Amino acid sequence: MIKTLAPTKSGFDVAIEVRDKIFNLRSVKELNDFKHIDIHDAEGNFIDEFASGFTLVPNEKSFAVNDNSAEFEANAVKVFEYIDENLVF
Repeated sequence: MIKTLAPTKSGFDVAIEVRDKIFNLRSVKELNDFKHIDIHDAEGNFIDEFASGFTLVPNEKSFAVNDNSAEFEANAVKVFEYIDENLVF
C-alpha cells in the first residue's frame, strides 16, 4: 500500500513520499475533461506534470470517504511509480 500524507503546503490535494522525499500533488481538470496531476516538492515548488487521466483526491465522490479505496490506491501507485521512475534519482 502506498502511504499518502497531508500536504506540506496549503492548496494541494495530497502528498506522497517517494524514497524519503515528500511530493505535494494537485489534481487538475482541464476544459476538455482531461486530467493531470501537478507535482511539487515539499516547499511547494513546481517540478513536473503527470498526464494521468485521473485525479488523486482522497475524498472525491468517485472514491471512498477515506483514502483506502481500491481505485484511490491504484491511482496512488501509478503516481508513485511515475515519480520514482522519472523524478527521483
